[in-house]
Amino acid sequence: MTPKLTLENRNFTFTLMRNGKEVVYAFKDSFVVVSLGNEKSIPASHLAKMNGPSYDGWTYHIYVQHNYEDRDSDESFIWLSKEEFDILSPIYERLREKDFYETHVCSYCKYVGCDEDHDYEMRQEVRESMGYWE
Repeated sequence: MTPKLTLENRNFTFTLMRNGKEVVYAFKDSFVVVSLGNEKSIPASHLAKMNGPSYDGWTYHIYVQHNYEDRDSDESFIWLSKEEFDILSPIYERLREKDFYETHVCSYCKYVGCDEDHDYEMRQEVRESMGYWE
């Protein structure tokens, strides 16, 4: 079975094969990252929670912070095989980018999906408000 990942309204759903059975992990309003690390970048206490081997010194996993707004909320770590990571990582990146551009509202222009930085416009407004450019 090929691992699956969906993202709808900031709700992640992962479908993985575990012990010959499909297991679905669903996370609502959570901060989720498909990631990799090693013993230098991941604390030993986190590595112990993953229940899986490393490949070539790297541990592949899904990191979940359960309350998107609360940085001190509970965390989960779901071990991934290297093959699962290789499939899920590009899907994750594509979905995150799509979700950002469909839901992100620019604080400057209020346009959904804006990818401008508006540096010039903001500097100009500051200059005008301080009386430099009248």
